[in-house]
Amino acid sequence: MFDDIEQLFYAFNVTFIGSEKDYREIVRTQQVNTSLLNLDEGILLHCHIFRFHKSASEMAQTREISDDVLNINDRIVFLFHHIAFDGSSVKIFMDDLCVAYESDQNLVPLALQYIDYSENERMMDMSTARQYWKQTLDQWYLDNNTVYQLDLPYDHKEQFGHTRSGKGFTVTFSLDQLLTNRMLIYAGEKQVTLFHLYLTIYYVYLFKLTAGNNRQICVTSLSANRYAQVLQSLIGMFVNTIPYCFKIDSSLSFEQQLKNVQHLCFEILPHTCLPHQELIHLYNQYLTQNESQDSLLQTFIQIEISHLNNHNNWCTIVTSDIERIIAKCDLLLRIDYTPSQKQMLVSFTCTTDLFEHQTIQTLADRFHTLLRQLFSPNSTFNLGEQPIYELSILLPREIQMIADLNETHVTFNVDRSWKPIHEEFFHRAEEYSQKLAILLDEQSLTYDETAYYVKNLASYLIDKHRVKPNDVICQYVERSIEMVLGILSILTVGAVYCPLNPDDPWKRTSSLIHELQPKLILCHSLTRTKLQENCDCIIVDIENVSYIDHYNDSRNPQFNLLSNVKVSTSNTAYLLFTSGSTGLPKIVSIHDLLSEEEKRRDS
Repeated sequence: MFDDIEQLFYAFNVTFIGSEKDYREIVRTQQVNTSLLNLDEGILLHCHIFRFHKSASEMAQTREISDDVLNINDRIVFLFHHIAFDGSSVKIFMDDLCVAYESDQNLVPLALQYIDYSENERMMDMSTARQYWKQTLDQWYLDNNTVYQLDLPYDHKEQFGHTRSGKGFTVTFSLDQLLTNRMLIYAGEKQVTLFHLYLTIYYVYLFKLTAGNNRQICVTSLSANRYAQVLQSLIGMFVNTIPYCFKIDSSLSFEQQLKNVQHLCFEILPHTCLPHQELIHLYNQYLTQNESQDSLLQTFIQIEISHLNNHNNWCTIVTSDIERIIAKCDLLLRIDYTPSQKQMLVSFTCTTDLFEHQTIQTLADRFHTLLRQLFSPNSTFNLGEQPIYELSILLPREIQMIADLNETHVTFNVDRSWKPIHEEFFHRAEEYSQKLAILLDEQSLTYDETAYYVKNLASYLIDKHRVKPNDVICQYVERSIEMVLGILSILTVGAVYCPLNPDDPWKRTSSLIHELQPKLILCHSLTRTKLQENCDCIIVDIENVSYIDHYNDSRNPQFNLLSNVKVSTSNTAYLLFTSGSTGLPKIVSIHDLLSEEEKRRDS
């Protein structure tokens, strides 16, 4: 009988194994074995029975008795083709299987077959849903002035937009019972679903993870899409992939954010029937030739609530806990909740094309930290009153490191003469000329070499661009030796140093430049092209100036340019911008050295 069924509808296998390790290895292999299912031939289901035996003799003895009767601990594994089976189909399938197993009665005939639904969907009027998503994506594009891309902490950003291998890595942690209960109670009090709650937490997490640079965040998720009662008992693929585009306001409390997210979900619900292919088609209209539609699937959230119970005493239903190794997007947050056990598992799956394993672990640790800050009984954060910008995803070791860095108490000698930072550097350069001053990866410069290049660049700024004390000079460079040379050169000419972060969205960088109106901007080879394409300011490439032998020649008329620069400790040394999490970024000015009051106090 099994052979006939196998030929007609699905593959059926029986395997005798002796260990849990063997079982897991076979199941893991089957999950990625495309030959087990064949869409062209209509093979959408693969059934595999695993018979557990401790020894070869026991295995032979059992085979002689019966191959049809299962024993305790034997397992049946069902593998379905995704085109005809979604998460909601699991319970329907198991309920029907148990009815068929426990009785001789036929299953209740369905009012609608899956193939009828497919035909019906093709004839549905999608115009309202299509118009809704077009308006949503139009507004999203206008608000961002570009195709949306979240500034995640990628380890291999150069691979973004390239073809992916599909390989992923998962980090999972379990929430303790107290934290789980408090989250469930809070969701019940606010009358929100677990999806609403975790989606809000995910928005806050991504906002904090990107240092507040991304206020408009898009998270993709699955919609059950069983919009009619007649669809509730059908096995099939109904789910749809939907983008949830949300504008976060960091001045609002978590509770207010939650209400806004719930409102967004209710607004989207009537329009989830539009096929994902059409959404992608609408989105593609905003893409240039070099941009990828992957940005719409950058972040993903998936909530799995297991309602599977044991059916009488003849079987125990479990879901596969084989490690998920397929990365469907850049960053996937998955919540597995089992109500019967009050157990909640949180998993982060990231593509290994973009993230290192340690980074994925850190991302998961930060999310766990945020959950504890929101719902731990020991937390002092008020969900209903405090703005979310007061939340932190810093890990304990990072908090300790910041505390150590801020422990800057120094006992000063009251008789010591005070000099600006760059003068202190040149003094050290004379003292330790051949010692290493800068070390970066496999590159290095001695104090003497560093002083040489700094004088070159500083003299060039005065000679060619007439830079004078208190002029503002921005620096737009990656972590490099040029970064140090640029800072010291700016301070040497008495100008005010202001760093710009190349990892920031250009919209933020452009607004900072517009507010500062700098004399010029220093860059290097890694950032020059981006500046030249987007900025009208004077641009000076540090590499093209510092390493030329010109201004250090005593025969050159410009040799003594720096001797005429007068800089005191009261000059502003550098400017910093706040993150802007409470509104627009604010400028903070730092003077060259301690105030007289601080010097007297510490002496």
